[in-house]
Amino acid sequence: MSEQRLLMRGLAELVEHAVDATVRETERLHRSRVRRTYAVLERIGPIAPAAKGIELIQDAITAGVYEAIRATNRVVGMAAAVAIDTLDLVTKHEHDAPSPPESLGPATLEPSPSSSSRPTPASPPRRAKRTPAPGSCAPRTVASRGAPSRRSP
Repeated sequence: MSEQRLLMRGLAELVEHAVDATVRETERLHRSRVRRTYAVLERIGPIAPAAKGIELIQDAITAGVYEAIRATNRVVGMAAAVAIDTLDLVTKHEHDAPSPPESLGPATLEPSPSSSSRPTPASPPRRAKRTPAPGSCAPRTVASRGAPSRRSP
């Protein structure tokens, strides 16, 4: 494992841990603020049972959202590790690949004289996109080249 790869993996893990810690602290603060609000509502007799039920539902949703954020952070961390490892392998492979023999000379991509006399095939026509005209409900056709034209329905 190269030193650069180790540094990049360490940085990716550091970022992942920092995001996780930030999300956990944000969740803790969020829950404490919400708890204060519901504590006040629970003191109001007629709405206390409804407030408690709503608090339980909100707490479950909040827990799910924060867990989804943490799970996404873990997946991004794993993807970063795979990308770093892949980049390291590609770089190593390119570095270790043998160079072409010098007897071949530089590669050229010049066309042969006979190929310049052949006609080139025409590009297929592009499909127009239909978008609403500014300030109206009428659709207009926007050609891929040239000015927009109105099209009757």
